[in-house]
Amino acid sequence: MKKQFFKFLPLITAAMLATACDKNDEPATVEPVSTPSLPQPNYTLTITATKGADNSLTKALNLNGKTLNATWKKDDGVTVYQNGIDIGYLEAQSDGASTTLTGCLYKTPTINGEATLKFNETNYIGQDGTLDHIASRYDYAEATITITGIIGNDEIITEEESVDFENQQAIVKFSLQHRGNPVNAEYIIVNGIKITPAQATNEIYAAIPEAKEVAITAFDGTNYYNYSKSEAYFKNGNYYIVNVSDLKQKTTNVDLSDNKVLATLTTPTGEIVIPDRSIVTGTLREKVKISIAPDATVTLKDVTINDENNNDYEWAGITCTGNTTLILEGTNTVKGFSPWYPGIFIENGHTLTIDGTGSLYASSNGSAAGIGSGNCMQCGNITINGGTINAQGGNMGGAGIGGGIGIDNSCGNITINGGTINARGVMYGPGIGACGTNGQGYCGNITITGGTVNAQGGRYATGIGGGCDGMCGNITITGGNITAVGNETGAGIGSSKKTHDDKSGCGDITITSGVNYLSVTKGEDAPNSIGAGNGGECGKVTVFGEEGPIIKSPYIENSKM
Repeated sequence: MKKQFFKFLPLITAAMLATACDKNDEPATVEPVSTPSLPQPNYTLTITATKGADNSLTKALNLNGKTLNATWKKDDGVTVYQNGIDIGYLEAQSDGASTTLTGCLYKTPTINGEATLKFNETNYIGQDGTLDHIASRYDYAEATITITGIIGNDEIITEEESVDFENQQAIVKFSLQHRGNPVNAEYIIVNGIKITPAQATNEIYAAIPEAKEVAITAFDGTNYYNYSKSEAYFKNGNYYIVNVSDLKQKTTNVDLSDNKVLATLTTPTGEIVIPDRSIVTGTLREKVKISIAPDATVTLKDVTINDENNNDYEWAGITCTGNTTLILEGTNTVKGFSPWYPGIFIENGHTLTIDGTGSLYASSNGSAAGIGSGNCMQCGNITINGGTINAQGGNMGGAGIGGGIGIDNSCGNITINGGTINARGVMYGPGIGACGTNGQGYCGNITITGGTVNAQGGRYATGIGGGCDGMCGNITITGGNITAVGNETGAGIGSSKKTHDDKSGCGDITITSGVNYLSVTKGEDAPNSIGAGNGGECGKVTVFGEEGPIIKSPYIENSKM
């Protein structure tokens, strides 16, 4: 899609737009109020838009030689944002390379403030490697305007006579080879984006955001291949062909039940370090520390690390050093060795990414998280893209996924893009989020864009957010099927009990219409299902465009199911 130009036309009357400007298409649950609410204004906006030079009436991207073109289709939608908030919606009135976008702003805009126009929200998850799939689902573009006033019948005026609409993705065709032979990949991961074709193939199309380097991991069902180039430059709106002829293969099979294999990986301190591109199998029978080498991608295939909780062994079930990717196959169980350590620990300042088609049960029976930090520890970021994850915090505290317990305990950002996640806190711990002591437990932002998430808070804890005396950052949910249950003083999503003077709670909570299913239940002593718990606090709560905490329990939205 080439740059696109919008030119403002005379605005049509507000009366003709009355039907189109309704804010909600479906009835919503309304809490009883003592006085009627004042009507919200509707501001009309009409724009002429050009989007691509090809006159074929395709909705999204198509390839013309090495040029990406795109044209409008009637009823294509553009969302208007200001200060990060959805304030309106426009629709294309006709098919073609140019069209008129007409619609409403249903919130009062900031005058002399910029507004962003978005054609589709960027989300690169779920690609199947074909150009047709990219054309139908991964067409993203943005433009910026400045709103300067409101005239007449609530008609919007702007500073610009025209604006550029720019693509938010590049499309790359990868041809994969190893030593002159095609590599038919079951999936590839390109700059962290997973592409899974319907059948294994050596030619895969990928839609990716603009990047100055590329890193590829390919899996052909048996072996993993890596490729990276620091000087590659993929510009949004362009099409590239990359012949990857030097994929590098290196796979190490590590059987945890074989002491001879473990001996080759044991350091002088007695720690076993799993190298990059390893496939790990078997049941660990020795009381030894298992670590993943820095910046490694490792497959867990029917692994069991399930030793007793003993203070003599001060380490997690698996310790991740550097940025680590764990690929799940089969059924895997990982538990911490000590009550103070989690099932899986990622060192502070790094990111753990979990993916695959297998399952993982991760837990701590002490005061640590199932996946995250331990007692009085700091851990890095956690990203889940796939697999079935069952994570349980310790019976003395700790989140299922996130922070453990104790003073100065922290976890980084938690991001869930896919998979099935069942996260459960036990004593004081949230299902997903932060737990602490004396208000000194922290985690970063919690972001959910897809997958199926079931989060259950422990005593005095929330399902997703800040547990007892825990503080997390912003909570943003834009997709997936979400069930969150708070316990006692805890909200389902938000914060829970504050037992000390230190700050406890969460940042802003934003849940958008991209969520397929949402069910949130508060604890019996909590005031809100979504928002602050009993004694806790939260920032601004915005649920499906409406501001303010949700009191109703359970709160269920399943209009997309």
